[in-house]
Amino acid sequence: MRRRNRHPAIDASTASGYDSSNELIAKAPRIEAGPESDPSNRPAEQPDRAQMARRMLLLPRESKAHGWIEPRVTRILVLYLSVGTGHQSAARSIRSAFGQLAPGVEVLCLDPLAQVWEGFPNLLSTLSAVPLFVAPQLYDRLWREGEDHGLMSRLVGTDLSQSAVRSAIDRFKPSAVICTHAFPARVLTAMPETRRRPLPPVYAVPTDFGLHAFWPTHGVRRYFVANEGQRDDLIGRGVSASRVTVSGIPISLKGRGDSSPSFLRGRLRMRPNLPLVLLVAGGLHSGPYAAAQLQLLSVLQEFNRAGHRLQLAVVCGRNGFLRRYLRNRTAKFDVPTRILGYVEELPSLMKMASVLVTKPGGLTAAEALASGLPMVLLRAGPGQEEANARFLSEAGAALVTESPDDVVASVSEVLTHPEQLARMRARALALGRPDAAWVVASEVLAGLGRSRVLAQSIQP
Repeated sequence: MRRRNRHPAIDASTASGYDSSNELIAKAPRIEAGPESDPSNRPAEQPDRAQMARRMLLLPRESKAHGWIEPRVTRILVLYLSVGTGHQSAARSIRSAFGQLAPGVEVLCLDPLAQVWEGFPNLLSTLSAVPLFVAPQLYDRLWREGEDHGLMSRLVGTDLSQSAVRSAIDRFKPSAVICTHAFPARVLTAMPETRRRPLPPVYAVPTDFGLHAFWPTHGVRRYFVANEGQRDDLIGRGVSASRVTVSGIPISLKGRGDSSPSFLRGRLRMRPNLPLVLLVAGGLHSGPYAAAQLQLLSVLQEFNRAGHRLQLAVVCGRNGFLRRYLRNRTAKFDVPTRILGYVEELPSLMKMASVLVTKPGGLTAAEALASGLPMVLLRAGPGQEEANARFLSEAGAALVTESPDDVVASVSEVLTHPEQLARMRARALALGRPDAAWVVASEVLAGLGRSRVLAQSIQP
């Protein structure tokens, strides 16, 4: 009988480092070499770059700064929390970038709290959202200024949190840890380090355009931030400028330009003569985005009442309930409306659209900026949403709205003024950083002394 996976929150697509019983397999990485790499096809004095890369990956390397020995196989542990989808999406994008830059490096994406109990992230998301609805002004202040005795701060020092993170490190034995959520970064930097149980270097990757006060300011080797404002914020908190890289928010490397607009339009049965307004709802069932799903139906109904000459496409992610609900409620719309689930070609769909309507989430906005897509933002909630909306609107890439009729009016304004649409497209493209995941992966490899040989080994 096949044994059940005891760690369901381990990213399934990264399970190559585990067998069916989830014991770690310390297998040597393989780097494929083409015919041109065959020693018989080149002068004897030319170095075998693939072999050099394997040696760099397999030989232990001492880190004088931390006093620990890196494992024989270079492994990267990417920690996130399943609070929303953005943190996990950023983690997977970083993993994909490592796969392209250094195929021999093993990368594991993991939610450490979900290893304790699979329902823990949903519970944490619900509890964290309570002050957002009950006292939004207090939530916003705590997000910006921090809190010493709140839920997250109390969890950091508990045995549960520290043992969950320490267990992941002990099992996977990473050369470095990348955190796309502030919580595991805070746990790592608060964790006691001993000579027998040293900690690998920690890298921090915030996934919003504003900086949560919970991000630690010590114990992090390098921060990868979305913009110059975040860099200045960290410097103001005492972080050295040399430890901050303005990389952008890591976004998906899949589907970027893979499908032509005409092919995608035909497959999704879009009308070529109508401007496309794209609405991204996300796939969440709880937390701060749940209320936005009800707001979304009001927006769709307002579009249908207004009768503008356009077509609508709604991306619901993996939220099957929302997809079925919206399909039933929009079945008799006069405005052409397509209700979609998870769309892997979201970057291509964004390039096909004229305007994006969405909540001001960090990952969705970063995707839109990389595609040069102007945004009309649904009413922002306190904390990170307000910070994101402020950054995007002040930069000239988005319009902020307060109600469904305001959304329709703003979309109409943009579509009927081509010069404004072009100006917003230009601002979005200027802010977009589609290579953010590659920047993170390459700088982490450089910090481990791996990047040059590995990069050379995968050159055609």
